[in-house]
Amino acid sequence: MCKVTVREGPWESVALFANEQLKGFDLSMLDWFRLGITRINPFSGHCQHPKRIKKGSHQFAHGYRITASVHPERTRYPWTEQVAIGTEQHDDGRFFTYIKTPVEYATAEESLIHVVGHEAFHFLRHSKQIPGRNTEPSANRYGIEWLAEWRQR
Repeated sequence: MCKVTVREGPWESVALFANEQLKGFDLSMLDWFRLGITRINPFSGHCQHPKRIKKGSHQFAHGYRITASVHPERTRYPWTEQVAIGTEQHDDGRFFTYIKTPVEYATAEESLIHVVGHEAFHFLRHSKQIPGRNTEPSANRYGIEWLAEWRQR
């Protein structure tokens, strides 16, 4: 069973927290969940879905591959970011606007927790282990929930 691991950086406490949060979920299709340092952006995350050997096959070339990174020196903490947590449809019904809320991160670890929770949501939702729609606002809300739990510990 794959666990969240630190590829680069001082993120051991984040990895321990994430592994605790993911306990009880099926991680058998998870190739990796790596934490690291991004060189360009303040933070980044990506959840790559499993790839089948060929169309229609029940065999996979690889499983889920997740990365989550922050750049600890690129941002001054505390740092506040406007995060999309929902959508609002326009009157014409063809366009929508994101509903955003400010989220303040006291440390780089807190911003990484949010990214880790966000990417974990994409994995858990795509693998049908949790309900809901696999959208960016839904993933952000999940990341905010993880951040609140991190702060309570």
